[in-house]
Amino acid sequence: MARKKDKLTSQKAAPDAAGSPRYWLADKYAIGLLGLLVLLTFANSLTNEFTFDDRPYIAENEYITDLKYLKEIFTKPFPPHMPDLSLYRPLVELSFMVDRAIGLRESPFALYGFPPEVSTLPFHITNLLIHFGVCVLIYFLIKQLHPSRYLPFFAAAIFSVHPVHVEVVASIVGRAESLCALFSLLAIFFYLRRTPGEPYTSIPTLLSLACFFCALLSKETAIILPLVLIMLENMRKENSLQSRIFPSRIAAYVHTYLPYLAVAMLYMTIRICVVGEIGIRKDMTYFAQRPGIQFITSMPIVFFLYLKLLIFPLQLNADYNFPVLLFGQYSIKAAKTILSFWVLIGLTTVIGYLGLSVYAAARRHLLAIALLWFLITLLPVSNIVPFGDIMAERFLYLPSIAFCAVVGGVLARGVERYGTRTRPKRIAAQFAWAIFVCLILLYALRSAVRNSDWKDEVAFWKTVMRVAPTNSDAYYGLAHSYADKRKEALKKGNVLKVQGKFSQSERYLDHAASYEQKAIEFYSLTIKKNPTYYEAYVNLATLLIEAKEPDYLEARRLYQEGLNQYPSNWKYLDVFYYGIGLTYALTHEYQQAADYFKTAIHFKSNDPKYHINLGSAYANLDQFELARKEWEYALDIDPTNTEAIKNLEKLERVVSQAKEQQLEAQTP
Repeated sequence: MARKKDKLTSQKAAPDAAGSPRYWLADKYAIGLLGLLVLLTFANSLTNEFTFDDRPYIAENEYITDLKYLKEIFTKPFPPHMPDLSLYRPLVELSFMVDRAIGLRESPFALYGFPPEVSTLPFHITNLLIHFGVCVLIYFLIKQLHPSRYLPFFAAAIFSVHPVHVEVVASIVGRAESLCALFSLLAIFFYLRRTPGEPYTSIPTLLSLACFFCALLSKETAIILPLVLIMLENMRKENSLQSRIFPSRIAAYVHTYLPYLAVAMLYMTIRICVVGEIGIRKDMTYFAQRPGIQFITSMPIVFFLYLKLLIFPLQLNADYNFPVLLFGQYSIKAAKTILSFWVLIGLTTVIGYLGLSVYAAARRHLLAIALLWFLITLLPVSNIVPFGDIMAERFLYLPSIAFCAVVGGVLARGVERYGTRTRPKRIAAQFAWAIFVCLILLYALRSAVRNSDWKDEVAFWKTVMRVAPTNSDAYYGLAHSYADKRKEALKKGNVLKVQGKFSQSERYLDHAASYEQKAIEFYSLTIKKNPTYYEAYVNLATLLIEAKEPDYLEARRLYQEGLNQYPSNWKYLDVFYYGIGLTYALTHEYQQAADYFKTAIHFKSNDPKYHINLGSAYANLDQFELARKEWEYALDIDPTNTEAIKNLEKLERVVSQAKEQQLEAQTP
């Protein structure tokens, strides 16, 4: 019996009437429409501020501030002050440097010591351009793999507006995903343009290898690209390697993929030299501090959740952790046994997906390309190899091409098969078009709404708190955002007061007071949600010390309460002892302050701040020689410490005056 035609293969279409949609799907019109979809969907993200990971990776990254750090970008981890993350993404960092240089502008408060401001607009424009480039490449790649008239545009259009991509486009630091995808797709595009058996020095081969290397320098997950190429080669109908006899086929595979292996090895060598790790440190993986059973039970649940996010992208979150909100107020909790309901659902989903993939691959059905693409590109972030996050929407950026291709293929089949002049079939074609248009509109609207979740830090954490009400990180993040806003408003309010602009100053100071109360509220909620959240104790106590109406006793109580969480906070005991000592110093109880400062130094002796404050306590107790030793020790740690230098100079003046007074008293 003749084999059925592939579900995604093109059908013979009737001649096109005047004004047929085919006219609008010519390449130049398709690209124009894709650009319009990207712009309209993500236009409201252009004004977004730095949010969440944008701060450590961009705003606080000194390596992108000057060309003198160009060497460090390629020879140091990313970001420089967080080497424990084991990240090496120099091309992403380089692109941030360019955007920062374009967006750099002088602060209106520059005369008062405010640093230059950086506009986020160039960063967001670059993100939109990269996303648009990925959409165009998807269009041409699918067109190269499949002769369908509508499928390439349908798939690229769905991809361009899918809500699961908002994290990559609207969040600046999400660029690692899109830039890696751009170079990966370029590598595939040039690979498919090469002639089988051609020398390594051919232009398409060299371009493909160069793009593969650039993809690796954008994000380490591009390491799976050779597997994608092998899959594409074997699933294509015109596979030139498959027809060879076995020994010749092996030689052809070695000849074809050995250069890609060499590039991967080169990258891994560079990465190990720079980062010191092949992957990430074991203690930084998601399951490092969790029961081993979670490692087994979580993966099938996450696979199910990924498919759910692609099909129904409604409950979106930027910080996934168990329990994960599924729909409404219903959440999936971390499973304690493999026989848990959601584990069984996940396993059923995985087994069904694998079965369908094997069936399609055995028949060399073109659907197999999409199914296997999703599995392969999801592999690096699946936690089979321990990873830092359990799941994230940004991880679906490259895998989601498969989903968009399948949905686009179904709709294209409806349009192409029934696109004839007979009325029933014409109605069916119009219905397929209507579904496509509705899907684009719904996805684009959801994405546009989601963009506003990344508007600023406060909006971001409010969204996370709404979809993950048990996540204490969300409460802490929101409190920290309000604390940062308070600090900025307070600084500007004081500057305006000095300038004599009292009405503007009062407005900023009122904002600062409002932000202060909100920060206190959400730090308190963080502690209530998670009593072991040491940063919340420290930041809340610090805020109470710096508040408009300081409460030193409450701050001391908070430091002591945080200290009582031992042993979960054993790494930070010095911070709590120092904080308690500071509250005693502020209430002029200098002996108690000195005792706590000494205990803090016992746990961490190389912090100049601890020695400076201990010296100040000694000075207030008139123990000047002990004070001198502490300040000199602080200078040994940090020779440029201005506070220690000023304290020593002041001490010299005090001692000199004391000697003069003593001499005067002894003079008859």
